[in-house]
Amino acid sequence: MLENGMIVGAESCDPQCREPQKGYCVQCKQMVPVHELTEFANGERVCDDCLHDYLETQGADFVNEYIRQNEWEFYGSWWFTGLDREEQLRVIKAGYLAENTNPIRHDYMENQKVDFCKEDDGFLQFVKEKLL
Repeated sequence: MLENGMIVGAESCDPQCREPQKGYCVQCKQMVPVHELTEFANGERVCDDCLHDYLETQGADFVNEYIRQNEWEFYGSWWFTGLDREEQLRVIKAGYLAENTNPIRHDYMENQKVDFCKEDDGFLQFVKEKLL
């Protein structure tokens, strides 16, 4: 029999009347609708509510690779938020001195010192004060 365009008694065939498929979340150990699960390459499935915690527990395996892909953000953040000016200067000088030991780069690095002084507005005043 038809009622409002639907066959009466055919609820089991109507997708709206079916119980949603469920799956097991490895994090909270609950059965949840499959559309709320993310399945990973290792076969584990995690519900939306547990996804953040699951990813945090798995994250240790990926720290170094992530840092390699985001070096500027990591080192820049460390630099600007983790060091005071004195520590920043110490790190810069250590890097500069390490580069300066490279015989190929030595002349270039020395020329940069000269160029810096030529371009800096305070250099000539500094020279004048030293000569007086």
